[in-house]
Formats: sequence, C-alpha cells, structure tokens
Amino acid sequence: MRSNLSLNKILFSLAGIVTLTLFLFYIEKENLGLAGGNSFFKDKCQNAKNAVSCKITPFNINIDPSKKKNTPASKKQISLPEIAKIKKGMINITSTIGVWPNKENKTAAYEAYYTSGNYLRVVCPAPCPIPEAILKNKLIGAQKAVKNLTNFVGITVLTDQKPVDIHLMSSVECGNYTDIKQKNKVNGGYVSKFSSGKRGTISNGSYMCLWEWEDETAGLSINPVFAALLNQQAEENALRLEAQDVVVHEYGHILLLYRFTLSPPHMFYWQEDLVKTLSFYITGKWNGNGYQPEDFPLITDACSSELNEKNGGLFIYNLCTICGFKMDDIPVLLNALDYLYKNGLGNGEWGIPTKLQLKLILDEITGKDSIKDCVLSY
Repeated sequence: MRSNLSLNKILFSLAGIVTLTLFLFYIEKENLGLAGGNSFFKDKCQNAKNAVSCKITPFNINIDPSKKKNTPASKKQISLPEIAKIKKGMINITSTIGVWPNKENKTAAYEAYYTSGNYLRVVCPAPCPIPEAILKNKLIGAQKAVKNLTNFVGITVLTDQKPVDIHLMSSVECGNYTDIKQKNKVNGGYVSKFSSGKRGTISNGSYMCLWEWEDETAGLSINPVFAALLNQQAEENALRLEAQDVVVHEYGHILLLYRFTLSPPHMFYWQEDLVKTLSFYITGKWNGNGYQPEDFPLITDACSSELNEKNGGLFIYNLCTICGFKMDDIPVLLNALDYLYKNGLGNGEWGIPTKLQLKLILDEITGKDSIKDCVLSY
C-alpha cells in the first residue's frame, strides 16, 4: 500500500513537471512568434492563418504608391547641402562600455559636424586628427546616401534612435581599432564595422563605427596616406556615393532596430542580406576592377546573380527567383514591420514584430508560403 502511494506521488509529480514544461514551452513559442493560430495579433484575430485573414493587418496602411514602383536608383538625384551650411560643435557622449556585470559608463568629448534639420552627425574624438575638409565631405556623402535610401524605403530610423552618429576612427564609444584587430588576429585581424542603438542609456540616439580613417584595406580610403597608394584623393573619396556603402549598410541595421530586432547580437541572417541588398541598390557593388564610378554598378534587380551569396543578398535573391519578390517590395515589407511596431501589434518582447509575423508579411507579398515554397529560413 505504501509503495503504491509513493508511486502515485511520483507519477503525480512527473505529470506536474510535464504540464509545467509544456506550458513554459508554449509561452516561449508565443514570445518567439512561433505558435500558430491567433498568435499573430495575440487576441486581435481569431484562428488567423495568414495576415490577410485579420481585420487588422499591416497592409491597411496607406503606402505611397510611388514606393511600390521600382524607380531605378540614381547617383545624382539628391541635391547636396553646401559646405557653408555644415556646423561644427563640441559634444559629450556617455557610452556604456563592457558587458554585464562589468558594464561602466564613460563620457568623452567629440567634435561633431552636422547640418540643421538633419539627424546624421559625423563625430570625431577631440582633438580630432582627421582634416576638417574630409569630415565635412563625409557628412555630405553620408547624407546623400541615406537620403536616397529613406526616399526608397519610405521610413527613417525611429525618433529615439536619433541622432545617428558616424564614427570614422577609434573612440571611447567604438573601441580601439588596433586593439580589436589584434584580438581578431586569428581571423585575419579584420575589424568589423557595426552599429548599435542607445535606447534606455544615458545618451539617446544610435551610432555606427566605421574605422575608415584607420582601415588600410579600404578601396576608397578617406586617409590621405592610404588613398595616395591608389592614386586617389581622400577628400574626393569621402564625398563619393560609392564610398558610402558601409554607411547605408549600418544605417539599414539601425532602421530595423525595434521594428524587428533589439540589437546586432540578435540578428538573423535575412537582415544581413537585406541591408547588403539596400547598400548595393543605393551605392552600387564593386566589380573588382578599378575604382571609377562605373566600377560600382547599382544592383536594381532583386533577381540579380550579384545577390546570390549568403550574407550578401541571398535571402532577397531566393525570394525573387523562386517566389517573384521584387526590389520595390522591400518598402512594403519595411513599412509593414514599421506599422506593427508603432501600433503596438508586434507579438514579441516590448511589442517587437516576430519571425512569424515577418513570414506572414512575406506570404502576403508573394502569395506563397515563404518557408515551404520560397525555401527560406529566418
């Protein structure tokens, strides 16, 4: 009798553990947006199998019809601000350095170059060793490239990600180029460019770290010493649209912050393919020959074989070649994610759209199951 009671207690305990485990697994699926049914809009839709089944869908938004037309990208469509309009100021930026539990806040002084009414800033640690003419040209080139991008996609970075600071060299916020290169020596010493948001920290906004002043491998260097080795002018390179490819790339990541993901460590490979595609569309892709404008042809076709490379556009390429996705569908996708986040309809943590919601948007755009039919993974 006692052994039967003990067995019953064990079985009852196991049943409780299994039930709790299944419950926690379901909650986790809901958080990840992987649960089926009404998880797309939580309680706003019942038994929704795709985005169009809901009364409230991301496609109820009024997207400018012009954003649905793949107007060929141009390298001469935006007028540039005159040099005289650029302002210079001294700013202090407080950055959170390190990772928990060793995080600390550090404040440093920077020279900032900007124009009134524009949230892009080129910043340089004070005193800055980079010639002012190069800093100003870089600002103009970056503003032109980002303007071309935002005109195409129809959205800009979120308000609390502004201003967007562009670092061109080692700084407190970005870290030291030489130190990072040494740490990555095993991987060839390459120093990755990256971007991040600062939401919830002492300093608002976002930033990108390019290290263009120190990067001796750049094809269009803004450093006079490196540029001279290729018979180029650093000031001219700083202004060229072709030299803004990384600016567009990193701005694309900031554009997605909170519209899909929190920060770079949580990215999925489709985002890298997306921002690479956008940079090729706006600034062109180097053909491996010379460094003239014609050596950076714009990639305006989502089915271009130039995108057939993982982390180089493959996600967009597969969507196009298998499921008919077009370059002008990118603004529709981004505006849908923007709509979900801004209207509190994101199914993930802090109202951020989930992978399931991304899938449903792509299903709606292509008219197919983007995982089964388009052979996509997220």
